Amino acid sequence: HWLRAAPDGSAIAFLMADNEGIIQLWTVSPNGGTPQQRTRLSSSIQSAFSWHPQGKAIAFICDNSLMAYQIDSDSCERLTPRSAQPPVADAVVWSPDGRQIAFMREVEGWRQLFTVTVA
Repeated sequence: HWLRAAPDGSAIAFLMADNEGIIQLWTVSPNGGTPQQRTRLSSSIQSAFSWHPQGKAIAFICDNSLMAYQIDSDSCERLTPRSAQPPVADAVVWSPDGRQIAFMREVEGWRQLFTVTVA
């Protein structure tokens, strides 16, 4: 579920359970072929995801924190500390220049917007 095409159209990312039932990030060529599992997380991805504007990374919520899968290094980076109150799973959005990611978290019953600067 949550199909999203890379900005350059070279891949389609989606969420699917692995053999252990954990929701992971996968990609497949738009021309077909075998899906490739990209993440190997111990907890399921908890949200929709979005591509970096230049296709360098994919951001999502996992393990009650904001994370990014880095395409070049084939690794995940935790961008916020793990929290008892997870970020809201509705939207994780990159800024147009790819330098920040916006997400929401409930604070005292109200959804608040937060941003994280990405190196």
